[in-house]
Order: sequence, then structure tokens, then C-alpha cells
Amino acid sequence: MIKLSFGNDSLQLIEPNDDFVEWRPTRDLISDCKQAKAHTLCQNYIRLISLDEANKRVLVCGTYAYKPMCTWRSLARLSYVYETFDGLGKLPQSPESSSTHLSANENGDHYFATSIDLNEPGFKPDYLIERSLGKSKQLR
Repeated sequence: MIKLSFGNDSLQLIEPNDDFVEWRPTRDLISDCKQAKAHTLCQNYIRLISLDEANKRVLVCGTYAYKPMCTWRSLARLSYVYETFDGLGKLPQSPESSSTHLSANENGDHYFATSIDLNEPGFKPDYLIERSLGKSKQLR
């Protein structure tokens, strides 16, 4: 992960050498994943980045070799992680699947819509809409 700034119709790298973050799955997770999936799918694809300006932090979620993970990170320093938690139900396991996220920053609620299975051929996908991470009660 790196920080970019959009200005004057171009992307500019911010702090290029200061806050580069590499967030990879463990070797064991990659090895387990590769037993059933192509190597290219067994990486950590960042699928969600959501800014929480009020608390100066960023929600970042990735597929993490088919074991989705999320982190709350410092907005000022992406390498500083406040919290790490299971991302299942927040984004799909597969980098090839779609998902949607909406943040309601006034109360901290986040709404996620995603598939919660592996979308294997021959099986109907199972979808989930969830409200969580905020002050309101979790809702599925």
C-alpha cells in the first residue's frame, strides 16, 4: 500500500520512501490456497479502502489468500495498525467476486454487500448484506 494524492488531474505519490506497506498472506495460507486455487488468486487483493476522517484512520480489507482480513490503519502512517479482524462478510473470499461498501460516517456504521462463499461451479452463490463496525447493533 502506498499513499496517493489526486490533484491537477494526475495521481501523485505521497511520501514515496516513508510509508510503503507490504501486506501479504502468510506462506502457510498461500500454500493452503494453492492446493485448490491458481497461484495468482492466492495473494492479498485489496478490495476495500474506506476513509474515517473523524478518527483519522482508514479501513483496509483484502482477500488475503481466500481468508479475508481487514485492518484499521492510521491515516497519517499506513504502517501503523490499530486493529486487525476477520473480513469474511465484509468482502468476498475470491478476488474475482464483486462486493459493495457504504460508510455512514456520522455514526460510524458500515454497510457491506458481498458473497460469503467461494462461488464454486455448480453451486448457487450465497450473498450477505450486513451493517457493522459502528455504534448501531450489528444487522445481517
